[in-house]
Amino acid sequence: MTESQWLKAADGDAMLAVAQDRLSPRKWVFLACGIVRRVGELLPESWERDALRFRESHPDETLPMTDSDHWMRILAEAVPGAIAAAEERQREIVIACDPDADRAGYQEIASRRINPAVPLFRAASGSAADAIWSAGQAARYATQAVERLVAADATLRLPYVRRLVVDAMVSQATAGLDAALALEFKSMGDAMADLGLVKNPRLKQAEAETTVQRTVEASAHRSGALADQKSRADCKALAKLLLEQLGNPFRPYRFNARWRTEAVVGIARAIDEDRAVERYPILLDALLDADCDEEAILRHVRGTEAHDPYPTHAVGCWVLDLILQKDEPLYARPPLKSTKSGSGPGMQLGLAEGPIA
Repeated sequence: MTESQWLKAADGDAMLAVAQDRLSPRKWVFLACGIVRRVGELLPESWERDALRFRESHPDETLPMTDSDHWMRILAEAVPGAIAAAEERQREIVIACDPDADRAGYQEIASRRINPAVPLFRAASGSAADAIWSAGQAARYATQAVERLVAADATLRLPYVRRLVVDAMVSQATAGLDAALALEFKSMGDAMADLGLVKNPRLKQAEAETTVQRTVEASAHRSGALADQKSRADCKALAKLLLEQLGNPFRPYRFNARWRTEAVVGIARAIDEDRAVERYPILLDALLDADCDEEAILRHVRGTEAHDPYPTHAVGCWVLDLILQKDEPLYARPPLKSTKSGSGPGMQLGLAEGPIA
């Protein structure tokens, strides 16, 4: 991997493969927490505020069994409610499609008349039920990812958390596709029903069945691409997190001890402890007041990285670590050397292993 490829932050797996030996235990934790935050909307607010922050506040060691048991108990009690809430939100979207109907109960013949819209209504009901189930699965995977973060055992690994998050995002997207499909079938069924008596109702019913089959096949094609899409998004998110946490490991950063003024250190500590990313502009002013002239540092704090005009600062920011003198061994190592190809020692095509506790 070259320095240019690293700064583009396009391939998180390749970046992790060349930098994983430089990651401290706390960095592994921060990476995992950052990945889980991608599905924060699937979690109860208290989980993101309390459980994730607790894990980020205890990143340097395996959680004591008492703390882990405490959180596992809280999460276990909340899981059914989280899943039920996700299903209920989805149910409200597709309720008009009668998701709880007995699909076998739709009468193809009523008052001796064939109802050509039955295949469409059955399909709408089935897709609506599938949407609700997928929404619940998304919440289930997301909650399992949080549970892995607070587990005390030594099997906690970043790849496992990443897979759960990808599964959650695939399930969430699948729920959206199923809901759209249900509403489409319902609309077509209503339109056909509004026609009233039609000639050749059996032919119309057969046409409706063909429409359902073709629409389902087209939707299945879109669904089949979801896993690949979400895996690529996960790889990109990991890349941005690595860039946020490590900066540019191909060249050392210059930091004069005189720049660690009381104001700079105080603001950096407040941002780090309170997750107050909105205070980065204040940190920038403090660094400028301290005569900091390291452009890479100022550019990152300013939020004008070349690779991303609007970067999202995350826990474990390399600038805060540099100011607060955390993970010093990481920065004490010699810079990485660029390679001609995109691979290097330890490169893996899949998810790189590494301890995060």
